[in-house]
Amino acid sequence: MEQNYKLLKDRLSLRKRIAEPGSRFAAEEIIGGEDELKALIDEGRVKKLSDGEKAAAPVSDGVLATLAADSERIKAENDELRAEIEKLNLLLEKRGVKELKAENDELKAENEKLKAENDELQKLLEEVTKQPEGDGK
Repeated sequence: MEQNYKLLKDRLSLRKRIAEPGSRFAAEEIIGGEDELKALIDEGRVKKLSDGEKAAAPVSDGVLATLAADSERIKAENDELRAEIEKLNLLLEKRGVKELKAENDELKAENEKLKAENDELQKLLEEVTKQPEGDGK
């Protein structure tokens, strides 16, 4: 849980750095997708440059390297979280199967009891039908 919080906090920090007025940024993947990039442009937090236009404050190679490293780290953490979620889903599935097997075993045991009871009743019925009927006198 703490790791998820840190990941979200890192993403928010990264988005704030990217969305500062005057920043030039093209990697919409880090922001969160084309729709979010368009929203940032519409809000005026990111300026869309026309062809040939240069940013007021160009992004340094160091910032780009930091963004790329942050992006790779976040992707790796995301992959780890997906793997962990997959493991948890498999555990839930196995737990569900175990519960169904236990329920099935209980039903089998109950079925065996009912069969034994049925066999006893069948024997009693045979004994009663074999006895000669009384005269009733």
